[in-house]
Amino acid sequence: MKKIGIMQPYFLPYLGYWQLIGAVDVYVVFDDVNYIKRGWINRNRIRLSNGDISYIRLPISKVSQNKLICDHSISNLKEAKTTIFKTLEYNYKKRPHYKEGLQLIENIFDTENDNLADFLFRQIELVSDYFCFDTEIIRSSELKNNKELSAQEKIIDIVKLLNGKQYINAIGGVSLYDQERFAEEKIDLKFLKSSLPAYDQGFSDFISSLSILDTVMNCSQSKIVSMGKCYESDSAH
Repeated sequence: MKKIGIMQPYFLPYLGYWQLIGAVDVYVVFDDVNYIKRGWINRNRIRLSNGDISYIRLPISKVSQNKLICDHSISNLKEAKTTIFKTLEYNYKKRPHYKEGLQLIENIFDTENDNLADFLFRQIELVSDYFCFDTEIIRSSELKNNKELSAQEKIIDIVKLLNGKQYINAIGGVSLYDQERFAEEKIDLKFLKSSLPAYDQGFSDFISSLSILDTVMNCSQSKIVSMGKCYESDSAH
């Protein structure tokens, strides 16, 4: 049964995002939908050396919710890289897998292409490789799907175009989809229930759902590969 996942591209998202990629055969980066301000497309959370939470961000040129994600650009890629690297060095240099994390982010920024969707797609491919996923990763902007459809109907159209028999969505999207509508199209609708294992962040407490960079800086690659499989997929109840 061919499994399809579809989600917007985010900047270094938390573990659950990657678990969805690992759970499907084809993952569609939903990059031709409108940009959402104050979301996760250009920022994510990290833990500072004092235990507090802060953000790393990609500065975006002329940001607009009336423009598609793929029509946005990073305003100064070189400057963004410098700022993010300094932040990571100051806050993570004492963590056990800092070098692996730094190498990963170095590879992600090893480009002069400042198109936001191109950058995020590259990042998704590289981090997916780090998880050792064999998922096929494609972009919705390059599909010949019906761009006039919206919401659920657009998802169904993409799944059918890819000959998918099962669509897996993050558990947070249960209220967005109609099980019967998918059944009409002979598509099995499932929802991913992520498990987010605690790991040593260098503090007595654990804060979950931080950027995957926090996980990479603190955990071995072999542990991260196993964490990528900590999920269940089930029908909505």
